[in-house]
Amino acid sequence: MVGKAKQTALKLKPAIFALVFALFGFAVSPAFADNWIKAETDHFIVYSNNRANLTEEYSKNLEQFRYVLSAFHMNAAQRAIPVPKFEIYLVSRQRDLKEVWPEASEVSGFVTQCTNGLFAYSLYSGPTQGDQMSSLNVLFHEYAHIFMFQNSRVAYPRWYIEGFAEFYGSTKIRGDQVVIGTVPRSRYLTLAQSNFRIKYEDMLIDGEAVQRGNDEEDNFYAQSTILTHYLMSDPERRAALAAYISARNQGEDPLVAFERTIGIKASELSATMNRYMNGNISATLYRLRNMPTPTPVITPLPASADKLMLWDASAKGCADAEYRPALLAKIRTEAAKFPQDAFANAVLARAEIVIGEEEKALPFYTNLIATEPNNSEAHFRLGQTLYLMATHDKLAANETNNSQIAKARNAFLRAYQLDPLNFVNLYYLSKTATRNANFPDESSLNAALEAYLLAPSNRTYAHNAAILAIYADLLTEARDILQTIANNPHGGRLEQKYRDAISAINAGKTKSEVLRIISTPRPSSQAK
Repeated sequence: MVGKAKQTALKLKPAIFALVFALFGFAVSPAFADNWIKAETDHFIVYSNNRANLTEEYSKNLEQFRYVLSAFHMNAAQRAIPVPKFEIYLVSRQRDLKEVWPEASEVSGFVTQCTNGLFAYSLYSGPTQGDQMSSLNVLFHEYAHIFMFQNSRVAYPRWYIEGFAEFYGSTKIRGDQVVIGTVPRSRYLTLAQSNFRIKYEDMLIDGEAVQRGNDEEDNFYAQSTILTHYLMSDPERRAALAAYISARNQGEDPLVAFERTIGIKASELSATMNRYMNGNISATLYRLRNMPTPTPVITPLPASADKLMLWDASAKGCADAEYRPALLAKIRTEAAKFPQDAFANAVLARAEIVIGEEEKALPFYTNLIATEPNNSEAHFRLGQTLYLMATHDKLAANETNNSQIAKARNAFLRAYQLDPLNFVNLYYLSKTATRNANFPDESSLNAALEAYLLAPSNRTYAHNAAILAIYADLLTEARDILQTIANNPHGGRLEQKYRDAISAINAGKTKSEVLRIISTPRPSSQAK
């Protein structure tokens, strides 16, 4: 597959990888909705406090967008491979987002990735007109990133990662007709004001000018958008782009590879892109056969979800440390109002595991498994509870640290049998590996690698998989894993450490030397 990319504003929650969708100022508030519903399709789970018909249409559009991406970048065999469902919280009011992330201000949504998984939070913005982008399009952009990492093991340059998401993020779908490649007006304005200030030579080599946090971030997005549009909107140039990425990943100098395959000198690229931008740049209309028209399965959620849904979402999404005590107190107080409610009790148990006192969840999941022995979530949460208790020196009756971790491992293995796509469970399974001369054992290594493969954009899973691969003397595999996060524009402050580790592997350094580079500090995460 050729590429992945970005279009929206970006912020980092402290210690959480959060992709923040810029609020465009045209959001409208739909009718107030008290009741939460769950809409489920083949690839998405949407929790919503919007009206059922709006939620159903939103879910259908997400499924159709995934089909658009798969039509261009997957073959039939790839489309048949099962993948985890992406969980999204679709809210009706701006203040709902602040219940999840109190610092959220003037945003239409965000994505969190941490030890606990991957979640999106989106404000329903209603229909839009002209060049305006809906919150659905912003989510398209972010899902394009996720799709790229899930379905390709190729290391892409940063400008293309962002450009890919920009290119597809503006997609408009009506029936079987799809418009792809609309360039947002904001990108034109940025380039008109900056006059392509970043040298494309720096962009092609991922130089200092394009490092995250640089003042040139808006220019980087805009220039990436135009360059990717130029290369993706013509069949011959698209083929040349694929050849360039292949040559780059085979070790050819990025500038030399670009000039040889694309046929444009890097020093002339700004002028070429300026002419392209001011010429006949346009989107492309496609008609796709077999466009799916899914009917999401709508499930009403209990009254207890009114407040607990968003607080549960905050806890699962790795709430900021300073917010956790208040969040936990609210969940405990609200759940106490529904003592016999299964949803409320499950939210409370999860909260105790991820932001509270995990041992308090042990009776709930022990009893739940006794009544529902095939409940995969219950087995995973039981394993997570036992594992975290052991790491915090909290032992259940008649248990040693080793025996308790062994029980946690058995619970994770049972959860895997019931739900092999639960990448959080696989990550925790890998953490139960015994540190001995044979570390890591084959099962733990495979679990770490599978967690990464199912959620490759999550740097915690990638870091963990790379570490275990290095210990197992799989340095080439570790390098390939690290490249996905070293090149990620949203990879965080450890990008340079990962690039240093990659260079060490390429230079033939020993695994001990590579481990010294990568092992500390670990990627930050708000999860336990």
